Amino acid sequence: AGLKQALALLQRLDESAQQRLADHSLDVLLNGLRELKGSQITIRGETGEVGKRMHGKSKVSKADGVAFNRLAAQQKELVPLLEALQKKMDMSAVYAHVCRRMGSQMTDAAASLSKRDSVTALSRQDDVLRQLSRLIESAEIKPSSKNREFVENQSGGGSGASSPTISKPIP
Repeated sequence: AGLKQALALLQRLDESAQQRLADHSLDVLLNGLRELKGSQITIRGETGEVGKRMHGKSKVSKADGVAFNRLAAQQKELVPLLEALQKKMDMSAVYAHVCRRMGSQMTDAAASLSKRDSVTALSRQDDVLRQLSRLIESAEIKPSSKNREFVENQSGGGSGASSPTISKPIP
């Protein structure tokens, strides 16, 4: 009886440690996504300002040309940051697809900035910001204690695929 109690305690401690580790990993990921979003918001804001100054003009001023080059470089610098976060996610195909799409849109935005096309750049930046917001929102949703009970108490049946657990919830 003493061994069974010790084993049960050990299992509870292990689950608790796994949950804390998962929560910490999620916090690190969310902070990275929030920082990426903050950088994207800054670049988008500056792109909008340059776009307003250029509105209706066919020739780009020297100052705006410099701004476009700087913004294009800043936009390109976000792609590897997103890729690093994607690797940290070690996640589902859905999140991987969203990250690849955002990376492509960041690259397109940088190319548009290099071409002095603020309209297309702003459109791509808006798409990235929407997707980042959705990704952050989906990761911030914490399972309720009722959902955890369901996952913890689920047993048997199914197709033989691995079942969700508290440390490996349904994506």
